[in-house]
Order: sequence, then structure tokens, then C-alpha cells
Amino acid sequence: MFVSLPASAEQDLAYGKEWLKLLHYKKQTFGGYKGLVAADKFYADKDGRYDPQKEMETEIRLFNANDKIKCEFPARFEWLKQKGLVRGDLKKCKGIVVRTYTYPYRYGAQRYANVGTRF
Repeated sequence: MFVSLPASAEQDLAYGKEWLKLLHYKKQTFGGYKGLVAADKFYADKDGRYDPQKEMETEIRLFNANDKIKCEFPARFEWLKQKGLVRGDLKKCKGIVVRTYTYPYRYGAQRYANVGTRF
């Protein structure tokens, strides 16, 4: 099932606890959000580290147009699919391999973010 949500409903999802946690966003002291993962390749949108909604919109567009990117971000794809925002499946992703990427955090006591991705 694929649905198109009103902008306000999509915004609610983009700033919801699940999406923010899935992409390791942290609310900033003076407003806004910042992704704790510093690597650009972690985000699909060039401004995705600072804009959860823009990141979600870009991923929805890419997931609906490109099977390859679904394999790069399977957890995000499955979450968006559960919400009815993307269509398709992960059948074209060859096998299941667990990969862990370690990205340096720029803040806090946690020095690294381990992001497990299954293919």
C-alpha cells in the first residue's frame, strides 16, 4: 500500500520519536535538530543532517524511484513502508549480510555510533 499523506501528517512523522531515533537526531538547545552522525553518506539529502523532514522527503522520493538505495538503508525503507509512504520490497537486495558502520560522534560521552545495516 502506498499513500500520500498531507504535509502536516508527514511533518508529524518526520519529527516523531521513531524517525528521530532511527537517524540519530538530537534536539538542539536553541531549536532545531542535528544528526549525531557526521558522515555525509549517512544522509540521503545534502541538508539531511540538520533537517529531519527534508531527509524523510528525499528518502521517500528515492525509495520510490530506485531499488538500489533501498538496499543501502533497509531499516529506513521498512519503517517508511510500514507508514505507507513507500512501496516495493527488498527482494533485489542480494542475501542478508550484517554490516556495521562506525561513525564518529561530535558530541558527548559516546564517541562512536554503530549503525547495523542488513542486506
